[in-house]
Amino acid sequence: MRKPSDPAARYLRAQDAAALAAAAEQRKRQKQQALRFGMRLRWAREIASVTPTQLGAATGVDTSLIRHIELGDRLPSLHLLVGLCEVLQITPNYLLYGEVETLPRALANTLVALHPELARPAPRPRGLGKRGKAVPAPFAAATKLGIASS
Repeated sequence: MRKPSDPAARYLRAQDAAALAAAAEQRKRQKQQALRFGMRLRWAREIASVTPTQLGAATGVDTSLIRHIELGDRLPSLHLLVGLCEVLQITPNYLLYGEVETLPRALANTLVALHPELARPAPRPRGLGKRGKAVPAPFAAATKLGIASS
């Protein structure tokens, strides 16, 4: 058993504290993303004049799950995400990133008029190069496939 004053024990405690802080920060970011996703889902549902009960029935899930997603308590599975998009006639990019450019023009205009913050969506994550630096969007896919020149 190591003594509390042992340098190795202090180092391990510092690593544990840093890992806990990083995990707490990640949970905070995930909660914020879930809240934004839920807000965008609720806005699209309200514009489509669909109740949470109707949306749940159309996608094959319980109403409480739809409410939890809208409140930011839960995130949908990939299968449910696709179902929500089909029922509400929206794109996954809108729900995930707030991008209205891919939506039908009338729906996009209505959403931006009601919620001006959608006019400038949050930046999407980009690919990373060999040294951990961001890669411009056109080259990100080529880098992932290993066909980009060095």
